[in-house]
Amino acid sequence: MLESQRISIEMSEVREQINGLSDDAGADDYNALTKKYGQLEARYRAALITESATAQDDPDPDSQDNPEGREIRHLVERSSIADFVNEATTEREVDGAARELRSAVLGEEDTYGYMPLQMLLDPETDAGIEHRADAVSNISTAIQDNQQTIAARVFPRSSVNYLGVMTPSVPVGTTTYPRLSSGTAADVRSDGVELDGAAAALVTESVNPVRLTASYTFGLESLSRVKGYEEALRRDIRQVLEDKRDALAINGQAASGSDSPAVEGVISSLTDPTDPTDVADWQTYLTAFDNSVDGKYADSDEQVRLLVNVATWKHAMSRQIVASGDLLRDRLDRSRFRASANMPATASTIATAIAYAAGAPARGFVMPTWAGVQLVVDPYTKAKAGQRLLTAIMMTGFQMIDSAAYRRVEFKVAT
Repeated sequence: MLESQRISIEMSEVREQINGLSDDAGADDYNALTKKYGQLEARYRAALITESATAQDDPDPDSQDNPEGREIRHLVERSSIADFVNEATTEREVDGAARELRSAVLGEEDTYGYMPLQMLLDPETDAGIEHRADAVSNISTAIQDNQQTIAARVFPRSSVNYLGVMTPSVPVGTTTYPRLSSGTAADVRSDGVELDGAAAALVTESVNPVRLTASYTFGLESLSRVKGYEEALRRDIRQVLEDKRDALAINGQAASGSDSPAVEGVISSLTDPTDPTDVADWQTYLTAFDNSVDGKYADSDEQVRLLVNVATWKHAMSRQIVASGDLLRDRLDRSRFRASANMPATASTIATAIAYAAGAPARGFVMPTWAGVQLVVDPYTKAKAGQRLLTAIMMTGFQMIDSAAYRRVEFKVAT
């Protein structure tokens, strides 16, 4: 139960006590209860603010405090990836918990053959256009009976939540995001003087899906030699897709001939500032926070977050504050200053960073997902070679809706 919910129950109990006071109750009893109620009300507002900030910083739809999240997690535990793989190979629609899960996450329409992302719980070959031979993942020697669980590859931690990127699930079709960019203004008027109305300006941004895909080709012999091999590949594919989506949301990418379309990311959506000529010191880093405070998207530097590359993080952490002698690492924690391996590498001593003002609930950058992950298992194409193709396809999109919450920052991290 959330803290705000507990306090709400206490407030209800105090209200009942106030309403139940008899007519001959003393003023002291009434004052004590009303004072207690006022204190609870203040705690309730503070709890709501804290819970809202926590949800914005790192939203978790599967939270145990979220009834819908608990139900989804329960359905995931009762379902199996094999259910969705069997659907792909036998063309028999999933039923039971697997069908309930897909319906709850993706809806009822046009979702046959799709698997909810929640089934792939572990936190660029395009099979349709590649003309070279696929690399085959084979295990040549069987592992002994005491085999442990296959360890997953390590990927960078996702930074999209940290940057306030919205990741909704959307239905089939182009998704449009409207927003009011300007409108009327209020004013006080003298007696009999009218205030002229002003037209509201509505801006819309449309997002079309692009296909994000990854594929494995592996020999059937490997399934007999290593326990959990195919399951490990499925988990790995999911992490590959999530990591690539995170990297695209941060950086975007230019079109690559006819193979890959152009994708807009946060950095590619922002104005590239002039490169600094002086190596960054402690004041440079703190000023980067101050520069994003505008009284609307952030009303203090504590509401500003910086995402940097690893070289910038290391450089900043070793800077000493002249006035106090403290290191900058004593002022900046990971809730406001974080490194990501998906940030651009330092080029000619200049490192790019993203400043995000998290104080307003404005819609900034969006990264919608259409339906879920489509998992395609092909045992036929390379059956003569004893090989199976496993392909995961995700339809996703990227669009900057309101860039006012973001700034592109450059730091000089070496001479």
